[in-house]
Amino acid sequence: MFDVYVGIGIRGIDLIDVVSVPVGIDVYPFGYKNLSVVIEAANYIGSTYNIAGSIGFRYRFSKNRNKVKQ
Repeated sequence: MFDVYVGIGIRGIDLIDVVSVPVGIDVYPFGYKNLSVVIEAANYIGSTYNIAGSIGFRYRFSKNRNKVKQ
C-alpha cells in the first residue's frame, strides 16, 4: 500500500524568495502506517531552478498502530 502527496512551499523573509513544489510517495512495506519508506522530489523556483530528491524512512510515534487498509 502507498500514499502519494503534493505540496507547495515558500521561502523568504521580506518577500518570497523561492517557491517549491514537493511530490512524494509513502510506501508501507510491513502493513502498518507507523513505518514507511519515503521517496520525494521537489523543484525550487527562484533566481535559479533546481530539483532535489530524497529517500528515507519515516516512523510515526503513535499508541494506535493502524494497519494499512487493503
